[in-house]
Amino acid sequence: FENVDIDCGTAGDCGGLIGFAENTEIHVDMREMKVTQGNSSSSVGGFIGQIGEDVEVEGSLFQGYVNGSSGAHHAGGVVGKISNILNFDIEETAVYLDYISADGGSGKTGGFIGLQNGDSSDINIKNSYVVFDINNSHSGSDITGSWTGGVAGLLGAATYPSINLEKVFIDLRSATVNGAGFKYIAADNSSNSRTINGVYAIGSPANAVDDGVWALSGQVSGPSALLSFGFGNDKWAFQDGELFLDWEINGHEN
Repeated sequence: FENVDIDCGTAGDCGGLIGFAENTEIHVDMREMKVTQGNSSSSVGGFIGQIGEDVEVEGSLFQGYVNGSSGAHHAGGVVGKISNILNFDIEETAVYLDYISADGGSGKTGGFIGLQNGDSSDINIKNSYVVFDINNSHSGSDITGSWTGGVAGLLGAATYPSINLEKVFIDLRSATVNGAGFKYIAADNSSNSRTINGVYAIGSPANAVDDGVWALSGQVSGPSALLSFGFGNDKWAFQDGELFLDWEINGHEN
């Protein structure tokens, strides 16, 4: 998909590909996308508005903007909201956001996930990354909401067994954050099991916070520094001073 403008108006959950997904595998390349939602009780995501259960996003790319500032409460580069799920996996997926926004009154905005809510099971994000304001051309705030994070806006369930992050980076070199309290990984108001194994930020926008239980593995000045932290394996490709997923450069295997 390329150069597609999706405006869901005040309809239900809105995604660049799917409004509501469950028992689904997604492998898709979406570029120059414009995804907009204006329903104050709904969610908006680059790929999916809301997830039910058992969803996998693998070998996929989203490039464009996700706009819920006129009302949508949850906005994510991959999915706006995760409700009661069994398994949700993001693997070898790249998210390039011109900007992303959710309603300023109570919006939850994240690079991959807007809001996680309800009793969930395993959430896994591996060998994936998000870049904010990819062309350094957006004049306003690049990440807007009341709860904002590089991975997720808010992880809000009362209980959920595990969230695993492995070989993930958040590129904030050009990012401007609206308001104080942007969390490099996520805001979290719950008790849970978490594994953080190689999650790095490139760049440091004003007001950004490295929050205790969701502390980064580290901050680096540029992509080349990640090569010494395990990002040089066969899942990744370093080209022209930037780090990409290998399939972005060499294509998918048949």
